[in-house]
Amino acid sequence: MPWPWFEVLAPARAEEVRADVEVLEQSFEPTHSPTTRVILRTGLLASTGLLYDARKQVVEALAATPDDPALYALLGALYERAGLRQQATSAYQGARL
Repeated sequence: MPWPWFEVLAPARAEEVRADVEVLEQSFEPTHSPTTRVILRTGLLASTGLLYDARKQVVEALAATPDDPALYALLGALYERAGLRQQATSAYQGARL
């Protein structure tokens, strides 16, 4: 079984990612659904290796909208990428609600 990993960023890189997230959030249209916003933020964070932060976005969104299958699928993909197969399977099952 692969061990999960996480990324620790240097302060300068962390600031770059914060700035990228801010630019992304400023680009959101009023018509973007909350789920779309979470998916975009999660994708940005995951693409920089910040899987924990990406997961946190999805878990917080699921607390607000626990019946959204797209969020469960996204959470499953994050767990899978981190090598957490059991959690991924559980999340994917949540997408079938």
